[in-house]
Amino acid sequence: MIDTKAFFAIVGGVWLLLSAIMTSIRKKRNSKVEAYLTANADKALLQLCGKKFWIDGRDLALFETVSAKKLQEIVALPEGSHRIAGIYESPEVRAPGKNIKLESEKVEFDLELEKGQRYSIAMYAHSPDERREYLKGDVPRDVLSIPLTLVKGSEDVKAYIIVYQDNVDEGEAS
Repeated sequence: MIDTKAFFAIVGGVWLLLSAIMTSIRKKRNSKVEAYLTANADKALLQLCGKKFWIDGRDLALFETVSAKKLQEIVALPEGSHRIAGIYESPEVRAPGKNIKLESEKVEFDLELEKGQRYSIAMYAHSPDERREYLKGDVPRDVLSIPLTLVKGSEDVKAYIIVYQDNVDEGEAS
């Protein structure tokens, strides 16, 4: 039979070892993201939350990207108009204690990007105005909002794909 102190020492040691490994992995990922953002500061940076993305008719896999938090991808694009298509997923928790992730059908739209700016595209359960009110204005500037419904032709909006323009000068590395 294992002594209680020995058991807690083993569990504590394993926990410390795993914590050190996870911290190392997180630091490595963050430094990779920072290096990518710095190297592409002269381009428009687009953070995508979802899956199966296409930019200007080309699969996202053909672009040089970097993974950010929660498996989001960041891609650097030249300034100008781009056709963005993808399946979007919501990063929100819809009910207390329940993580209900919404997912869209394939949605396509044109987006005008400026060099030196950072953009994020994701699906949210609330409109930009509702989010701004709820978060007391603590949201980036929205440049595009696409309302989605559960039934085609319905006016009952259930989610929004929102493109936010983040402030690159703040140096955030999502």
